[in-house]
Amino acid sequence: MYEGIIKDRVARELKEEWECGRKGIGALVRSTAVRLDRKDSHGDMWQYTRRHSLEVAYYSCLMAEEAKAAGLHDAQHLDMRAVFTGGFAHDVGKTFLPLALVAKERGVDFGVCHAFGGFRLSDGERNLLRNEHVSAGLRYVQSFGDWPGRATTRDMVQYHHVMYDGKSRTYPSYPGGIKGWELPLCTRIAKTADFLSAIGQRHYRRHYGREDGVRWLGHRVAHAVALAGQELCPSSVACFITAVYGGDYYRVEAMVRRLGGRADASDPRIVGGYVMAIVKDDSGFAAMTKERDADKLAGSWAEITRCGAGLGAPALYTVSQ
Repeated sequence: MYEGIIKDRVARELKEEWECGRKGIGALVRSTAVRLDRKDSHGDMWQYTRRHSLEVAYYSCLMAEEAKAAGLHDAQHLDMRAVFTGGFAHDVGKTFLPLALVAKERGVDFGVCHAFGGFRLSDGERNLLRNEHVSAGLRYVQSFGDWPGRATTRDMVQYHHVMYDGKSRTYPSYPGGIKGWELPLCTRIAKTADFLSAIGQRHYRRHYGREDGVRWLGHRVAHAVALAGQELCPSSVACFITAVYGGDYYRVEAMVRRLGGRADASDPRIVGGYVMAIVKDDSGFAAMTKERDADKLAGSWAEITRCGAGLGAPALYTVSQ
C-alpha cells in the first residue's frame, strides 16, 4: 500500500523542485529547512525531526573537526559544509512518507494512526519506513545537482543506519554488505551522531528532564561507548567525547575500545545494565567525562552555527525541543 504512495509523492515533489531550478548545497539546506518547518491542522508534526536533524548536523561537525585534529584516515578531505548538510538532511526522506506511518513510529496521535492499525509498527512497516526514507532522501539530495563535497552529503544520507559491525539486529532487511573501516568516515560519524541525538531525545532527556543536562549527557555518552564496535564506530565515539570533554584522543579511543562491545546489543536490558555499570563503576570513564570543556565546546558550537547560517539553516538554540 505505502510503496506506491511514496514513489508517486517523491516523483511529484522532486519534479516541483526541479522546475523551480534550485540547485546547489545552499538550496538543499534551505529546502530541507522549509520541509521540516511545515505545519498543518495536526500541529507542528515535524518538531522532533527538525530538532533531531539539527542536532545530528552539529554533532557530525563536532566529530569531523576532532577527526581532523586527530589525523584520522579520510578526515582531512571532509568539507564541513557538506558534513553539516548531510547531518541536517539525513532524515528529510521522512517528509515524503505518509504521515500515518511517521506518526506511528513516534507514537503520536495525529488523528490518523488508528486507521492504519494503531500505534504499533508492523515489521513490514518498520522496514519500509527505514528503507524508503533513505531512498527518498537520497533522490532528494541528488536532485539538487552537484557541489564540492556532494559525495559526503550523499553517503551520510544513504548509510546513516548501517551498523559498524555490518549486522542489523533490529532491521534485518536493511541493505548491508559493508562494515567497519569499509564505511566512509562521514557515514560512521553520521551513524554516531544520529544515535546520540535520538537516544537523548527519546530516553535520557525524558527520563532525567531537560534541567539535568549534564547527567543525561554522560549517560548517553556511556550508552554510545557500550555499543562501540557493534552498532557504532569506536573512533567516532571517541571524537565526540574529546569534542565535548577535551583530553587526548588516543587515550580516549583506547578507553572506548576497552569498554565497547561487551554487552549484547540485541538486548536493551543487558545494554542498559552495562551502561549504568560504566557510569557508576568505571574510573577511567568517570575521569574522562568528569567536566565538559566549556570554552572549546562554545567555540566549536559558534563555528558550526556560522556554518549552518551561511547555508540557510536555523541555529540549534532557536529550535524547540
